[in-house]
Amino acid sequence: MTNNTKNELGRALYTLLGKKNLDRITVADITGLCGLNRQTFYYHFHDVYELAEWLIDREVAELASSESAKTGDWHELLMHIFLRLTESKSVALHLYRSRGWHHIVDYVYRRVSPLLEERARNLVAELQLDVPEEDLLFVVRIYQYALSGVLDVWLSSGMKDSVPGDLDRLFRLLDGSIEHTLSNFDRRAATTAEGK
Repeated sequence: MTNNTKNELGRALYTLLGKKNLDRITVADITGLCGLNRQTFYYHFHDVYELAEWLIDREVAELASSESAKTGDWHELLMHIFLRLTESKSVALHLYRSRGWHHIVDYVYRRVSPLLEERARNLVAELQLDVPEEDLLFVVRIYQYALSGVLDVWLSSGMKDSVPGDLDRLFRLLDGSIEHTLSNFDRRAATTAEGK
């Protein structure tokens, strides 16, 4: 019953996001749309932003279970993210144009970060590299910044293209560069270079 109630509240929020920005949506709007009372909402969520985070968690869980996430196919995973946003264009833009956008973006990055980090760890293992933890996390952050920059420019343009042109450039940047970048942080390679 709890999951059904959460799903109803989530569907109501999603519907409302198709029409207006997140910060203009009230608990009364959500409960009125799905026929539940305010006490039911507050039993499950602290506020509208917590419900938005729950929706994002569901999306990220779906992404994490996708074949592209499991195989570490960056191209497919990124394309999947951008196509999902395109399918929900009005929802994405209403989230983006909300005052709380940065709160939502930070939350998304915290949820997507483990996927990127897992891919980097798998590459380190596959390439048999000895990369310090802080360096691995630094590399992951740099690629997150690149992705967030492309996403931000695209959303600020109103998502004019179905997929941003810079995504192709990002794909070319990622091709082999993650492996190369991680190799640059390999402690054994640095020790060998110092010994010469």
